[in-house]
Amino acid sequence: MDKILALKDRLFNKVSKPSLKGFTLPELLIAVMILAFVIAGILQVFITCALLDRANRNKSIAMAHAEFVMEDIMEYARVNELSTIDLNSWNWNSATIGNRLGCPSPYAYPCILNSETIVAAATGSSNPLGVIITVSWKDRHNSNTRYLELETLISKR
Repeated sequence: MDKILALKDRLFNKVSKPSLKGFTLPELLIAVMILAFVIAGILQVFITCALLDRANRNKSIAMAHAEFVMEDIMEYARVNELSTIDLNSWNWNSATIGNRLGCPSPYAYPCILNSETIVAAATGSSNPLGVIITVSWKDRHNSNTRYLELETLISKR
């Protein structure tokens, strides 16, 4: 009889012990909080990279437009004298750039930047002629005005 009672106690003790498998509610809450912080950090990195990509794309477009204007000036300088170049009389607006680059009208991003203006200035009238091209535009995400300057010297032999 003692053997039966001992066996019965052993069986009931095994069954009545709480299971040590699984997670408790506080452990699950901590794991979910850690996961939320990791996902928030990854999301922040993704958003920052997207904004930087857009800013760098705008800068590349502005550089292409400045190079286009610079090539236009250099083509004119190949045929004419440097002293006859009057950069104030040339008009490089969005329509001119968009039309010359073959963009469909109405000219919009990515062909033309937001509120883009292009200004060319000469820094001398002799050989070599210094030329500065300034492209300005507004970023779409924060409306800050950005600038890009391209400067070169043009000379004739």
